[in-house]
Amino acid sequence: EICACLVGSEMCIRDRSALLLLLLTGCDSEETKAAKEGFSNEVERVQASYDALTAEIATAEELVVTEERPLDETLKPALEDTISDAKTVEFKSPSMPSGIDNINAATEELKNTSFDDKTQALKDAETALSNSIEQRKLVTAPSEAFVIERLRGIDGVGEIAALTEETDNNGLLGKAGTYYAKIDFASPWIKDPYSIYSGRSVAENSTDGGGSVEVFETEELAQKRNDYLGAFDGGILASGSHKVLGTLVVRTSDELTASQQKKLEADIIASLTKL
Repeated sequence: EICACLVGSEMCIRDRSALLLLLLTGCDSEETKAAKEGFSNEVERVQASYDALTAEIATAEELVVTEERPLDETLKPALEDTISDAKTVEFKSPSMPSGIDNINAATEELKNTSFDDKTQALKDAETALSNSIEQRKLVTAPSEAFVIERLRGIDGVGEIAALTEETDNNGLLGKAGTYYAKIDFASPWIKDPYSIYSGRSVAENSTDGGGSVEVFETEELAQKRNDYLGAFDGGILASGSHKVLGTLVVRTSDELTASQQKKLEADIIASLTKL
């Protein structure tokens, strides 16, 4: 005896959820039916939000164990933290309350429940990590042509010259343990007409005339070069700013102001790592 109003019905119900809804609402008032339908819809919405979150957790866990390294080493731990936070969420589909007031109250509570923000946080952390992995590839032993192309059009970068063994003032190009490419550039920000940099080629002025990007086979070699340059910081032999980026050392002239060095360095890095 399901319900008196169903006795004798010839309806054939194959959908269990439809049958359940019919069982729940078959003899109810229209107001109660509407309340139960609203409750069921909210449960379905929250369950879908929770299912999306659990699926995104699985996707994030696959990414976070990759052996590929990001350019920004903080992004993998950040994703791990986001995963841990998402895993604190639990949801168990509630049963239909009894009484219209209780149903409406439970429905209102469900309306304030969603896991979409945590799902989006996972997606954002995944995107940041994935992008950083690709950025690291861009600046890991790139070609000379790639560096030249990325330097073009940067404010503060003028004429560009790829050095050869003959034009490398340091005499290091291509030797074991040092850079296999060095791209110097002049900077229009160095304007003193009486400067020793006037009337000379980009290669002759080298980094002092604006800046340079030195390209190494490994990050270890780039760091070793950066440490060497750092030994002269603050002294009369200081050659300007220098920063390791993948297997590159990005350098700017000591003839630039501190603010010019920072801007130029940041713009070069942004261009070299643009996806």
